[in-house]
Amino acid sequence: MILKEIHYPKRVEDIPSERQEELEKDLAHFLKFSPCRRLRYVEKEWLAYQDYIRKFGVT
Repeated sequence: MILKEIHYPKRVEDIPSERQEELEKDLAHFLKFSPCRRLRYVEKEWLAYQDYIRKFGVT
């Protein structure tokens, strides 16, 4: 199986304009929350992943 190489944009201008708008909306939403609250969400998500791995394993 040949893996496709991923090319990441080096500048904001290299990102398509519709994706730039989506990123701006996501960032604006994310910044509404305090760092402590954001960390709680990340921790909750991490624990959910760990629970899933414990139950079903990784294939």
